[in-house]
Amino acid sequence: MDIKQLKIFITVVKLGSFSAAADQLSCTQPTITKAMQQLEQQVGEKLFSLTQAQRKRQVQLTSIGQHIYQYALAILQQHEQMLDSIQQIKLLKTGQLRLGLPPLGAILMHRLITRYHHNYPDIKLHFLEVGSLKIEQALLNKKIDVGIVLGQPHHELYSIKILNSPLCVLTQKNSHLSKRDHIDFHELKNEKFLFYTQDFSLSPILLDAAQQAGFNPNIVCQSSQWDFIVKMVEADMGIAILPEIYCKQFEHLSRVYFNNEGLTWTLHMAWHKGLQITPTTQAWLNLVEQYRHEISF
Repeated sequence: MDIKQLKIFITVVKLGSFSAAADQLSCTQPTITKAMQQLEQQVGEKLFSLTQAQRKRQVQLTSIGQHIYQYALAILQQHEQMLDSIQQIKLLKTGQLRLGLPPLGAILMHRLITRYHHNYPDIKLHFLEVGSLKIEQALLNKKIDVGIVLGQPHHELYSIKILNSPLCVLTQKNSHLSKRDHIDFHELKNEKFLFYTQDFSLSPILLDAAQQAGFNPNIVCQSSQWDFIVKMVEADMGIAILPEIYCKQFEHLSRVYFNNEGLTWTLHMAWHKGLQITPTTQAWLNLVEQYRHEISF
């Protein structure tokens, strides 16, 4: 049995007449009769008992017919609820967005997140706030819908480049490094480094840069908190290497650029190739494409 048959059946029962049902449904009475005969064949029982007014085709339900009628009402209601829920999803009146945000990425995305919420206030936002490496793993495991990753994303991910900022050495104003505009990485050999925890994609990038420069960095502190690392720079505990977009926030400190143009902080908004894009995710990606110029402090 299908939804159309059940709708005809319910209409016949409510109106008590095949002919009345045919008028309401804008079809012929033989069409109604055929549909009900097919339904009875599928059930294997008679559903209607004809009254004495045969010419008017007045009908009453058998006991089996009454039983089927209650189920038909429930099925039709569920069907309508399903269609309504699909429409609500399409119109972004319900749903969720699971977004992976590294610590600094969350700050940079605050305008876009606010804009998304204003546009789609009924969508629930869930944030995974960890380092970029863990975000990429969560994307690969299909635990989140979309997330920010650093560098070239895994081949199983689609992505949109959203930011490219050169890396800088952040140091005190009175530091010997502050007298320089640009520097080579090997000149940092004797410096004390304030580093990031291992789940930050920037950590292996900087370690690789140091090894290519011929030394292992003297790491005196590791943290997942960008602000804390800056405070340690202020306290003259060491130097930090941060994106220019972040360093510009601290005018009381000096920033020195690298001669190597390859030392950059490149962010991508990524999602899994094998994960079907939901309307909520598509709306977010469209917003990122349109307003990526708002990705800033």
